Amino acid sequence: MMGAFLCGTSLGRDLTFFVWSDTHFGACDRSHMTQRRIIEQMNRLPGTPYPEGVFEGEAVGKPAFLLHLGDITENGLPSEWDDPTSADHRSYIQTIRHLTATEMTCEAIGNHDSRMHPNIRRQIARKHGGTYYSFDVEGVHFVVLDAYTNRNPAVAHLGEKQLEWLRADLAVVGGGRPVIIAMHAGPPRRSISGNGSRAVDNSVECLWSIVADTNVIAFLHGHLHAASRGRWFEFDTVAPAGLAYKRRGCAHGQPVFGVVRITSNRMVVLGWDWEKERFLSHRIFEKSFSEGSASGRPTAEAAR
Repeated sequence: MMGAFLCGTSLGRDLTFFVWSDTHFGACDRSHMTQRRIIEQMNRLPGTPYPEGVFEGEAVGKPAFLLHLGDITENGLPSEWDDPTSADHRSYIQTIRHLTATEMTCEAIGNHDSRMHPNIRRQIARKHGGTYYSFDVEGVHFVVLDAYTNRNPAVAHLGEKQLEWLRADLAVVGGGRPVIIAMHAGPPRRSISGNGSRAVDNSVECLWSIVADTNVIAFLHGHLHAASRGRWFEFDTVAPAGLAYKRRGCAHGQPVFGVVRITSNRMVVLGWDWEKERFLSHRIFEKSFSEGSASGRPTAEAAR
């Protein structure tokens, strides 16, 4: 389930990619053109100056890829993934046919993609070799995980098979190379009350043991319909994007997609407001990191 390797060196790294999430093709009024409008803005964005105080005097570069963090569709139906017989803005594949900023797209499975039909799981597995996979770009190792291996859209669960795959995948990468892990929901958390699922609690412990000595610089996720940042043990979690569909009559959220730039030792996540067609006034996330040094384990108290 390993994806293609691109530009393996980190020397002089300058990597840009775009992130969107929660497009929910098939939701609400299917006559709207929101997702097409977002794609058109992505196409125009390279060459746009960064906001004041961020990469001063520089412009957005050509994105290496577009990452979708899940809930691609509302119901997981085949027509919501691809329907060449309908208007091209009504299905995911027909919409991204209009993407010219980059030729590479990567997708994660969301809870809505899993809830009514196995189609999206099959499509992502066909495209990427599995519902979880990895690839390298400019010396950064990207891992896309399937948060719903149990086919239960109400509970995020990585599953033993996937976690063992992740252990083997990161063992090959080693502890020093920068790693980004992407999934629809944020990394699973242990139940506070003690009355939660033991399987989920085991998944938390196993995931932490796998990544604790690696150089994971961030977990990227969607699901919240708003851009935000947080922490999972000692690791940063970032939601770079909000919703990406028309909100009238639907759940509210933040109309934002993410613009991510990673240089040799810095990661910056900016938000592009697709309603106002401008950058957010604040940075969603920024950090410096070291090449070749893995994250340290937290204390026993923090781990618990």
